[in-house]
Amino acid sequence: MGLAASACVNPRADYDKFVEDTDPLRGRVATDSGAAPPPVELPPIVGAAPTTAISANYLLQCQPALSGGDPSKGLRFAAKLDYTPSTSGGSFGLTIRALLDPQHGGVSFSDLDPAGSDIVFPTTAVATDGRFASSLGDLAVPGNSNPISGLPIVVKESAVRGVFHDGDKLCMQLDGRLTQPVQVSINGTPCVASRVDDTTAPLPTYTPSEGAAFFVCPL
Repeated sequence: MGLAASACVNPRADYDKFVEDTDPLRGRVATDSGAAPPPVELPPIVGAAPTTAISANYLLQCQPALSGGDPSKGLRFAAKLDYTPSTSGGSFGLTIRALLDPQHGGVSFSDLDPAGSDIVFPTTAVATDGRFASSLGDLAVPGNSNPISGLPIVVKESAVRGVFHDGDKLCMQLDGRLTQPVQVSINGTPCVASRVDDTTAPLPTYTPSEGAAFFVCPL
């Protein structure tokens, strides 16, 4: 969704380093000369629209480029999904709210940021192959939910594209323009929503290699 930079951080350099460090995830292999060939696209995720109704809690996690690939620096949201199947696929409503980052006590699904507010997706159609797209408009995330700098985040003209793996997992890419605390495009930010059955359980944590594998959403 967007990440902040402190006075000693160069956002452009951070982004370039992230791209370099994650080249293998995009199928790039450096040659002996050090140059990399054009990116090789990963095959799209195979999805399908669920065939039964769903009303459940989900943990939505987004891994912006400026996190430097560190999964502990991602943004996390508590989400409530209501899905209705149909003969043409289905539709869903989704309401999300930012969770506090771990430094401010965000360790479980119930640790909502008190400064935050609900972000409500419009009713979104799902095709039979599980794919969907939705425009969200402007988004705001409080500083205590930003694990990079602690500064508030504002994203303009945001939208998501995604696919249902099944009823337990949705893979999405977030597009938009980050305008606070820095200005940069966030197009293609990977986000994963995983079903939560026990809202009192500790939130999952990932090593860098686990995070690199988890936050890959080719659409």
